[in-house]
Amino acid sequence: ALYRIVSLFKPYMNVINPSVSVRLAKMSLICAVMVVGLHVGRCAGAAGDMFFQVFVRGLFPIAVPFFFLASGYLLAKNVEDRGWYGTALLKRAKTVFIPMVLVGVLFAIFEICLTVCANLIAGREWYENFYQGWEWLRVVSIYPFDYPGMRELWFLRSLLICVLISPIIVWAVCRMGIAYLIATFIASAYAETMIKAYTPSWHLFCTIFSLRGIFWFSVGAYLKLVPNRLQLSSNICKLMGALGLVVPLAICNVFEIGGGVDRIMRNFA
Repeated sequence: ALYRIVSLFKPYMNVINPSVSVRLAKMSLICAVMVVGLHVGRCAGAAGDMFFQVFVRGLFPIAVPFFFLASGYLLAKNVEDRGWYGTALLKRAKTVFIPMVLVGVLFAIFEICLTVCANLIAGREWYENFYQGWEWLRVVSIYPFDYPGMRELWFLRSLLICVLISPIIVWAVCRMGIAYLIATFIASAYAETMIKAYTPSWHLFCTIFSLRGIFWFSVGAYLKLVPNRLQLSSNICKLMGALGLVVPLAICNVFEIGGGVDRIMRNFA
């Protein structure tokens, strides 16, 4: 049934417009730099504070949503092929899961070496402060109630889950379209603003089964599967882009509104 639904959109799939391909490549490089910027922290002085407010809080948060969107878009171009799901899983196992595990293990070895040195210097047993019990699963990024050992690997973990449930996402995109995207966006905004941060529920819906990631992954799939539904004029796109920058800068960063309002506005931006 899913194959029959998706086959209706077959004329639009498989081939990516060269212009779109170039834009994806350029935006990927820009967003990779933004991801680094997201982790530099707040620098001292007025210039450092301005950089933090305008870029780290205002502009750079578009990077992770873009990578989810691009992943959904690229996956959707093959969904009319029989056996696409197995092919997608195998490809992501090689390009995402195995590298994620290897990086996690290497980071854990580095972390263990530092911990052993710190224990010996402090006169403690050499094995103190290691992961305990199920927390060892954090090394390979599959512990379900916390960040991976190397925290930044949460994105790859969430991306893998998006690929695992991609048949459901494709079905929902093709059958429900914009209504599904709106519902997913609302669920994502609710999870990130109303669930207390760093609790097990927050980790489940924000860093593992990431509703934000699922929303943007779904948007990417929608843009590929239903290409004629969101055609906007160049001027409208420019206006939306300008508002997307002005809204978070003016409301979140200048006036420093907290209590979840800043996160809600960044979601809309």
